[in-house]
Amino acid sequence: MLSSESQNSRLNIVFKFAVLQLSKYTIFLNQEIKKT
Repeated sequence: MLSSESQNSRLNIVFKFAVLQLSKYTIFLNQEIKKT
């Protein structure tokens, strides 16, 4: 039970990190589009 719980929290951290990177990339793309 405890191992799956820690696995879940680790997955949550990875997911949040991925979303953060994705949002940064999206903002970067939007800025690049505005330049042209």
